[in-house]
Amino acid sequence: MNEEVAIIMSQSKRRLTRLKLLANFFENVDIIAIYIKTDIIHNLFNENQTLDFNKLELFHLQYTDSLIELLTKIKKKRKTIC
Repeated sequence: MNEEVAIIMSQSKRRLTRLKLLANFFENVDIIAIYIKTDIIHNLFNENQTLDFNKLELFHLQYTDSLIELLTKIKKKRKTIC
């Protein structure tokens, strides 16, 4: 595994951790399902070194990061309301 791939996988794992924490906070079945599917995609890339890791990064940029950002904003709003 070269350095660029290692960085992408490390960042992917970090995103998964943030998403899992948010899924646990909201305790919503749909968010938990998204986390599980994202984890499966991460593991697919982790186990198959022949895949283009840039596509994993693109997936996270297009979907995971947007979801994390949205859930973080909702969480902050909930805290200010309570």
